[in-house]
Amino acid sequence: GAVSPRLAAAAPAVEGPRVLILHSYAPDFSWTRDLHAGILSMLDTPEVRARYRVEYLDAKHHDTPAYQARLLELFREKYRATPFDGIIVTDNHALELVARHRAELFPRTPVVACGINDRASIPAGADDLYSIIENPAHTATLTAALRQNPGTRKIFVLVDDTLSGQSIRQDFLEQVRPLAGQVAIEVLPVQTRDQLVRFARERTQGELLYLLVYFQDGAGQVFTAEEIPRLIAASAPVPVYVAWDFQLDSAAVGGCVTSGFGHGRKAAQTLLDRLAGNQPPAIDDGLQGVTRQVYNYPALERFGIARSS
Repeated sequence: GAVSPRLAAAAPAVEGPRVLILHSYAPDFSWTRDLHAGILSMLDTPEVRARYRVEYLDAKHHDTPAYQARLLELFREKYRATPFDGIIVTDNHALELVARHRAELFPRTPVVACGINDRASIPAGADDLYSIIENPAHTATLTAALRQNPGTRKIFVLVDDTLSGQSIRQDFLEQVRPLAGQVAIEVLPVQTRDQLVRFARERTQGELLYLLVYFQDGAGQVFTAEEIPRLIAASAPVPVYVAWDFQLDSAAVGGCVTSGFGHGRKAAQTLLDRLAGNQPPAIDDGLQGVTRQVYNYPALERFGIARSS
């Protein structure tokens, strides 16, 4: 029979999907904050209204096997009886944890991972796993840098020796091979903070600096994501280009930067797509929506870089 309009109006709104957001790091890392904001920009809308839980592994500060074992106990306690419709993990630590213990903790639950270093770090045989690769646009940035600074003879590349740093350096060298004929590119061995600052100060015209990650220096000292970019950009008399948007909080010129917000947004989009019954690609390593050209206007002014370039 027909339902009276008054009763129909009282029907509860459809509840949104239940999603666990599992971050490798903690909110003290701006990259993680940006990823989270990107995820919520899709999940926390009137149309979706996801019911979400958030966990932070805090792996930049704690990464021992004993700590991981205790986290696992905690997750068993919290989530054994809580089914999720989908899981979003950010960065490699969280992906590894979920891949290893998924059958026990989150059986048959689709997982979307973003901020993943490379294809090689995706666990084998994980079905219903969708990975968004963090693929910095090195070639795009350096091509733009050469166009903006005609007369450049040499580009010095600064990168640390952490696991991420090693993977990034490898990827960088492969990507920029085609530029070898146009300009000299030198990747500096890892140095202490003071050596880095001294090196930056001594640059002369015709040289550029390209800063990849520097979370730990040659003396083993650990820094926030923004500290070394600020020091280098403040010390260098030549343009400094960067690869991630969290490094733009400095006097760097900019570049075609990887956006944490874009990564988070794409991960949530992929999960919603999957929950709608579609089959998104298992691996997405495109640059669309996750990188953008961003420049600091005062730095462009300072180095006389034309906005048209």
